[in-house]
Amino acid sequence: MVYTKNDIIMDLQVLGLKKGDICVVRSALKEIGPIVDKRSTIILDALLDVVGPQGTIVTLTFTKHYPLPIDPINSQEIFTPNSEPYSGGLPKECLSRPESKRSKHPVTSFCAIGKNSDFILQNHDEKESCYEPIGKIIEKNGKMLLIGAVNSVPGFTTVHWAQWLLGYSKQSKHKGKYGAYYYDEGGYKKLYIRNDFGGCSKGYGKFYKYYDKAGILNRGRIGNAESLLIGLKSALAIEIPLMKASPRFSLCDDPYCQSCRTSWEFSDTSLLQLKLREKIRNITQRIKKQ
Repeated sequence: MVYTKNDIIMDLQVLGLKKGDICVVRSALKEIGPIVDKRSTIILDALLDVVGPQGTIVTLTFTKHYPLPIDPINSQEIFTPNSEPYSGGLPKECLSRPESKRSKHPVTSFCAIGKNSDFILQNHDEKESCYEPIGKIIEKNGKMLLIGAVNSVPGFTTVHWAQWLLGYSKQSKHKGKYGAYYYDEGGYKKLYIRNDFGGCSKGYGKFYKYYDKAGILNRGRIGNAESLLIGLKSALAIEIPLMKASPRFSLCDDPYCQSCRTSWEFSDTSLLQLKLREKIRNITQRIKKQ
Protein backbone atom coordinates (compact mmCIF):
# COMPACT_ATOMS: atom_id res chain seq x y z
CA MET A 1 0.00 0.00 0.00
CA VAL A 2 1.16 3.53 -0.84
CA TYR A 3 0.03 5.98 1.84
CA THR A 4 -1.45 9.41 1.11
CA LYS A 5 -1.64 12.48 3.32
CA ASN A 6 -5.26 11.63 4.08
CA ASP A 7 -4.22 8.16 5.24
CA ILE A 8 -1.67 9.70 7.61
CA ILE A 9 -4.21 12.24 8.88
CA MET A 10 -6.67 9.46 9.69
CA ASP A 11 -3.99 7.44 11.50
CA LEU A 12 -2.96 10.47 13.57
CA GLN A 13 -6.57 11.16 14.56
CA VAL A 14 -7.19 7.54 15.50
CA LEU A 15 -4.06 7.63 17.67
CA GLY A 16 -5.49 10.63 19.53
CA LEU A 17 -3.94 13.76 18.04
CA LYS A 18 -6.51 16.57 17.99
CA LYS A 19 -7.21 20.13 16.88
CA GLY A 20 -5.36 22.65 19.04
CA ASP A 21 -2.83 20.14 20.36
CA ILE A 22 0.76 21.11 21.08
CA CYS A 23 2.82 18.08 20.12
CA VAL A 24 6.52 17.22 20.15
CA VAL A 25 7.26 14.71 17.40
CA ARG A 26 10.14 12.25 17.05
CA SER A 27 10.10 9.95 14.06
CA ALA A 28 11.76 7.21 12.05
CA LEU A 29 10.00 8.05 8.80
CA LYS A 30 11.21 5.04 6.80
CA GLU A 31 9.18 2.75 9.05
CA ILE A 32 5.95 4.31 7.76
CA GLY A 33 6.34 2.61 4.39
CA PRO A 34 5.69 3.91 0.85
CA ILE A 35 4.19 7.41 0.62
CA VAL A 36 2.92 9.22 -2.49
CA ASP A 37 5.46 12.06 -2.10
CA LYS A 38 8.44 13.04 0.04
CA ARG A 39 7.86 11.46 3.45
CA SER A 40 8.90 14.39 5.61
CA THR A 41 6.74 16.82 3.61
CA ILE A 42 3.63 14.63 3.75
CA ILE A 43 4.04 13.84 7.46
CA LEU A 44 4.58 17.45 8.51
CA ASP A 45 1.67 18.64 6.36
CA ALA A 46 -0.56 15.96 7.91
CA LEU A 47 0.52 16.89 11.45
CA LEU A 48 -0.18 20.58 10.84
CA ASP A 49 -3.56 19.80 9.28
CA VAL A 50 -4.60 17.71 12.28
CA VAL A 51 -3.62 20.22 14.99
CA GLY A 52 -4.86 23.16 12.91
CA PRO A 53 -3.99 26.86 13.26
CA GLN A 54 -4.56 26.80 17.03
CA GLY A 55 -2.11 23.92 17.48
CA THR A 56 1.68 23.69 17.42
CA ILE A 57 4.10 21.06 16.12
CA VAL A 58 7.55 20.88 17.74
CA THR A 59 10.64 18.98 16.60
CA LEU A 60 14.12 18.45 18.06
CA THR A 61 16.72 20.20 15.90
CA PHE A 62 19.77 19.10 17.88
CA THR A 63 23.30 19.80 16.64
CA LYS A 64 26.72 18.39 17.51
CA HIS A 65 29.00 19.27 20.38
CA TYR A 66 32.65 18.25 20.81
CA PRO A 67 35.17 17.36 23.52
CA LEU A 68 37.09 20.35 24.89
CA PRO A 69 39.39 21.74 23.68
CA ILE A 70 37.57 21.61 20.37
CA ASP A 71 39.60 20.33 17.42
CA PRO A 72 40.48 23.19 15.00
CA ILE A 73 38.52 21.50 12.20
CA ASN A 74 35.37 21.21 14.31
CA SER A 75 35.82 24.76 15.60
CA GLN A 76 34.69 25.95 12.18
CA GLU A 77 31.27 24.36 12.75
CA ILE A 78 29.44 27.24 14.39
CA PHE A 79 25.77 27.04 15.38
CA THR A 80 23.47 29.41 13.52
CA PRO A 81 19.68 29.40 12.98
CA ASN A 82 20.37 27.53 9.72
CA SER A 83 22.61 24.80 11.15
CA GLU A 84 21.53 21.37 9.96
CA PRO A 85 20.30 19.07 12.75
CA TYR A 86 21.39 15.46 13.09
CA SER A 87 17.97 14.43 14.42
CA GLY A 88 16.33 13.27 11.18
CA GLY A 89 14.25 14.24 8.18
CA LEU A 90 11.24 15.70 9.96
CA PRO A 91 13.24 18.33 11.90
CA LYS A 92 14.99 19.32 8.67
CA GLU A 93 11.61 19.67 6.96
CA CYS A 94 10.31 21.75 9.86
CA LEU A 95 13.30 24.09 9.60
CA SER A 96 12.76 24.50 5.86
CA ARG A 97 9.30 26.04 6.34
CA PRO A 98 9.24 29.86 6.32
CA GLU A 99 6.71 29.91 9.17
CA SER A 100 8.94 27.84 11.50
CA LYS A 101 10.84 29.26 14.46
CA ARG A 102 13.93 27.85 16.16
CA SER A 103 15.35 28.36 19.63
CA LYS A 104 18.91 29.65 20.02
CA HIS A 105 20.42 26.91 22.16
CA PRO A 106 23.78 25.99 20.54
CA VAL A 107 23.36 22.21 21.02
CA THR A 108 19.73 21.29 21.82
CA SER A 109 17.64 23.74 19.81
CA PHE A 110 13.94 23.08 19.22
CA CYS A 111 11.94 24.07 16.13
CA ALA A 112 8.22 24.83 16.17
CA ILE A 113 5.40 25.78 13.84
CA GLY A 114 2.12 27.08 15.20
CA LYS A 115 0.33 29.34 17.65
CA ASN A 116 2.47 28.61 20.73
CA SER A 117 5.88 28.66 19.05
CA ASP A 118 7.05 31.90 20.69
CA PHE A 119 5.98 30.81 24.17
CA ILE A 120 7.71 27.43 23.84
CA LEU A 121 10.97 28.69 22.35
CA GLN A 122 11.43 32.08 24.01
CA ASN A 123 14.69 32.53 25.92
CA HIS A 124 15.91 29.01 25.10
CA ASP A 125 19.55 29.89 24.51
CA GLU A 126 23.00 29.05 25.91
CA LYS A 127 21.99 30.31 29.36
CA GLU A 128 19.03 27.92 29.74
CA SER A 129 18.86 24.19 30.45
CA CYS A 130 19.10 21.97 27.39
CA TYR A 131 15.50 20.73 27.53
CA GLU A 132 13.74 23.88 28.80
CA PRO A 133 11.06 23.88 26.02
CA ILE A 134 9.74 20.57 27.35
CA GLY A 135 8.82 22.33 30.58
CA LYS A 136 6.98 25.02 28.60
CA ILE A 137 5.06 22.38 26.63
CA ILE A 138 4.09 20.63 29.87
CA GLU A 139 2.69 23.96 31.15
CA LYS A 140 0.41 23.96 28.10
CA ASN A 141 -0.66 20.30 28.58
CA GLY A 142 1.17 19.27 25.42
CA LYS A 143 1.70 15.80 24.01
CA MET A 144 4.55 13.82 22.48
CA LEU A 145 4.29 11.56 19.46
CA LEU A 146 6.76 8.81 18.59
CA ILE A 147 6.40 7.58 15.01
CA GLY A 148 8.42 4.39 14.57
CA ALA A 149 11.62 3.59 16.51
CA VAL A 150 9.42 2.59 19.46
CA ASN A 151 11.97 0.02 20.59
CA SER A 152 15.14 0.92 18.68
CA VAL A 153 15.21 4.55 19.94
CA PRO A 154 12.63 4.32 22.70
CA GLY A 155 10.93 6.70 25.06
CA PHE A 156 9.98 10.34 25.48
CA THR A 157 12.01 13.50 26.01
CA THR A 158 10.23 14.07 29.32
CA VAL A 159 12.79 11.70 30.85
CA HIS A 160 15.52 14.26 30.10
CA TRP A 161 13.37 16.96 31.70
CA ALA A 162 12.87 14.72 34.74
CA GLN A 163 16.65 14.32 34.97
CA TRP A 164 16.96 18.10 35.06
CA LEU A 165 14.24 18.57 37.67
CA LEU A 166 15.80 15.90 39.91
CA GLY A 167 19.29 17.37 39.52
CA TYR A 168 20.67 14.30 37.73
CA SER A 169 21.60 16.00 34.46
CA LYS A 170 24.29 17.95 36.34
CA GLN A 171 25.69 14.72 37.80
CA SER A 172 27.14 13.68 34.46
CA LYS A 173 30.91 13.21 34.45
CA HIS A 174 30.84 14.93 31.04
CA LYS A 175 29.84 18.21 32.71
CA GLY A 176 32.08 21.02 31.52
CA LYS A 177 34.03 18.76 29.16
CA TYR A 178 32.07 19.31 25.92
CA GLY A 179 31.09 22.38 23.99
CA ALA A 180 30.20 24.06 20.71
CA TYR A 181 30.71 27.44 19.11
CA TYR A 182 27.87 29.84 18.36
CA TYR A 183 27.33 33.43 17.33
CA ASP A 184 25.91 35.75 19.97
CA GLU A 185 23.49 38.61 19.30
CA GLY A 186 26.37 40.86 18.29
CA GLY A 187 27.70 38.37 15.77
CA TYR A 188 30.72 37.39 17.87
CA LYS A 189 31.93 33.79 17.95
CA LYS A 190 31.61 32.39 21.48
CA LEU A 191 32.15 29.03 23.15
CA TYR A 192 29.25 27.24 24.79
CA ILE A 193 30.30 24.75 27.48
CA ARG A 194 27.67 22.14 28.20
CA ASN A 195 26.89 21.55 31.88
CA ASP A 196 23.75 19.41 31.77
CA PHE A 197 23.42 16.12 29.95
CA GLY A 198 20.64 13.66 29.17
CA GLY A 199 22.87 10.75 28.26
CA CYS A 200 21.84 7.48 26.61
CA SER A 201 18.09 7.04 25.99
CA LYS A 202 18.05 3.34 25.10
CA GLY A 203 16.69 2.46 28.55
CA TYR A 204 13.64 4.70 28.28
CA GLY A 205 11.50 1.81 27.02
CA LYS A 206 11.42 0.62 30.65
CA PHE A 207 8.77 3.25 31.31
CA TYR A 208 6.31 1.85 28.75
CA LYS A 209 4.74 -0.72 31.07
CA TYR A 210 4.17 1.95 33.71
CA TYR A 211 2.53 4.29 31.20
CA ASP A 212 0.35 1.39 30.03
CA LYS A 213 -0.61 0.46 33.59
CA ALA A 214 -1.66 4.06 34.25
CA GLY A 215 -3.69 4.06 31.01
CA ILE A 216 -1.97 7.15 29.61
CA LEU A 217 -0.21 5.68 26.56
CA ASN A 218 -2.02 5.62 23.22
CA ARG A 219 -0.72 2.91 20.87
CA GLY A 220 -1.37 2.63 17.15
CA ARG A 221 0.21 2.88 13.72
CA ILE A 222 1.08 5.71 11.38
CA GLY A 223 1.21 3.87 8.07
CA ASN A 224 3.27 0.77 8.89
CA ALA A 225 5.11 2.42 11.76
CA GLU A 226 4.30 1.41 15.33
CA SER A 227 3.54 4.71 17.06
CA LEU A 228 2.91 6.10 20.54
CA LEU A 229 1.19 9.24 21.81
CA ILE A 230 1.28 10.48 25.40
CA GLY A 231 0.47 13.59 27.44
CA LEU A 232 3.75 15.01 28.70
CA LYS A 233 2.42 16.02 32.12
CA SER A 234 1.07 12.50 32.69
CA ALA A 235 4.33 10.94 31.50
CA LEU A 236 6.39 13.12 33.84
CA ALA A 237 4.15 12.15 36.77
CA ILE A 238 5.12 8.52 36.14
CA GLU A 239 8.83 9.16 35.54
CA ILE A 240 9.66 11.41 38.50
CA PRO A 241 8.82 8.91 41.30
CA LEU A 242 10.56 6.01 39.54
CA MET A 243 13.73 8.03 38.92
CA LYS A 244 13.65 9.63 42.36
CA ALA A 245 13.56 6.19 43.95
CA SER A 246 16.43 5.02 41.74
CA PRO A 247 18.63 7.42 39.73
CA ARG A 248 19.76 4.44 37.63
CA PHE A 249 16.22 3.46 36.62
CA SER A 250 16.43 5.11 33.19
CA LEU A 251 19.85 3.67 32.32
CA CYS A 252 19.99 1.01 29.64
CA ASP A 253 20.87 -2.63 30.32
CA ASP A 254 23.75 -2.87 27.86
CA PRO A 255 26.77 -3.93 29.98
CA TYR A 256 29.08 -2.24 27.44
CA CYS A 257 27.29 1.12 27.23
CA GLN A 258 29.91 3.64 28.31
CA SER A 259 27.32 6.40 28.78
CA CYS A 260 25.15 4.42 31.20
CA ARG A 261 27.81 2.31 32.90
CA THR A 262 30.48 4.96 33.56
CA SER A 263 29.49 8.57 32.82
CA TRP A 264 27.20 9.34 35.78
CA GLU A 265 28.13 9.96 39.39
CA PHE A 266 25.63 7.19 40.18
CA SER A 267 26.86 4.79 37.45
CA ASP A 268 27.68 1.25 38.57
CA THR A 269 30.98 0.72 36.75
CA SER A 270 34.32 2.49 36.38
CA LEU A 271 35.81 3.15 32.96
CA LEU A 272 38.66 0.75 33.81
CA GLN A 273 36.17 -2.00 34.71
CA LEU A 274 34.28 -1.42 31.44
CA LYS A 275 37.45 -1.63 29.37
CA LEU A 276 38.38 -4.87 31.15
CA ARG A 277 34.88 -6.23 30.52
CA GLU A 278 35.17 -5.35 26.83
CA LYS A 279 38.61 -6.99 26.62
CA ILE A 280 37.31 -10.22 28.14
CA ARG A 281 34.37 -10.18 25.70
CA ASN A 282 36.67 -9.72 22.72
CA ILE A 283 38.96 -12.54 23.84
CA THR A 284 35.97 -14.83 24.38
CA GLN A 285 34.61 -14.03 20.91
CA ARG A 286 37.95 -14.79 19.29
CA ILE A 287 38.18 -18.11 21.10
CA LYS A 288 34.68 -19.08 19.94
CA LYS A 289 35.60 -18.35 16.32
CA GLN A 290 38.64 -20.64 16.43
